[in-house]
Amino acid sequence: YSNEKEYVAWPKEFTCEGPVETWLFGLTNHTHDALKARMIESVGAFDEKPRTEFIFDWCAELVQVVCRMVYTEEVNWAFEQLEEGNENAMREHNKKQIDTLTAYAELILQDLQSND
Repeated sequence: YSNEKEYVAWPKEFTCEGPVETWLFGLTNHTHDALKARMIESVGAFDEKPRTEFIFDWCAELVQVVCRMVYTEEVNWAFEQLEEGNENAMREHNKKQIDTLTAYAELILQDLQSND
């Protein structure tokens, strides 16, 4: 568990054996593989719930990365819509951003647990 009480399950066990240089390198790769697997899962789960619920289902690092990925995709889509002649594409995207930020603001005004 992290200091924030977050936990990322590893798909398989890892044992620290042998010279420290060897197992530390293996641990780094093992952690990378575990986070990559969870990243794939979290990207797939993003559309299943509202963002204000999604953020509680995954560790903060994955939430941050996935939300940035989705934001980038949404901005690129808005630019594509603009190029296709939708003059309101950026206004629509801006409204969606404001709605998302409003939902986050409402969320943090609620009673949250210490590790939320």
